[in-house]
Amino acid sequence: MRRVKSPRSPLPAVPTPAHIRTTIASIVIQPDDLRDLRAFHKALADVNRLRIVKRLAESDASIRELIAHVGLSQPLVSHHLKRLRAAGLIQSHRVGRETI
Repeated sequence: MRRVKSPRSPLPAVPTPAHIRTTIASIVIQPDDLRDLRAFHKALADVNRLRIVKRLAESDASIRELIAHVGLSQPLVSHHLKRLRAAGLIQSHRVGRETI
């Protein structure tokens, strides 16, 4: 009689801390007010966005003025403004061809 070897099962992979955090975050349902607070803080987590907000706190500015103030490219300034707008930190309006 021949012995049949049982297949060896591989050792289970050890989850990384990042995988554990992601799993927990996907399970936990966050209230809307915490989501809004998180979006607010994430929007202000970038130094360039803080510089833009500081400049806009002084007075309204066009995108060209913000580009000159922070020294970034137009697409990058527009990206930061989009993130700030999505968080509800700034509002914009058009005057002719410029966005203020």
